[in-house]
Parts: sequence; C-alpha cells; structure tokens
Amino acid sequence: MRKTQASRIFQISRNTIDIWLNKRKETGDYQAKVGYQQGYNPKIRDLEEFQGFVQVNRSKTQAEMAEA
Repeated sequence: MRKTQASRIFQISRNTIDIWLNKRKETGDYQAKVGYQQGYNPKIRDLEEFQGFVQVNRSKTQAEMAEA
C-alpha cells in the first residue's frame, strides 16, 4: 500500500506515516511511547501539609504566606 493511499484510508497525514517509518527504521519498533509524563507537576505536593500551613497562617496575606 502506498503512503498516500494509507493516509487517506486511516485519515492521517503522510508526515505521520513518515515519522512512524523512521522510528521503526531507527528503533525496530513503532509503538507509542509509554511512561512519559503529560502535563505539569503540581506545585503543592502534600495537600494535607499545605492545609495545615494555611490554618496556622490564616490571618496573613498571600505575600506574607509566600515569605513564610
């Protein structure tokens, strides 16, 4: 099957097919990547600790909390 025909049947670009074929040539596999992170890491890692911090510093402004 030609690339143009495959791109029409599967409704993907020829560039996508080229990328998959190059990946197969380089690595021997064209499966999707697994185990990589999508999105951003959360800024607050321990929510309970942060809630406790807010309770203790409840009367402060955001700027004062940022300094603390």
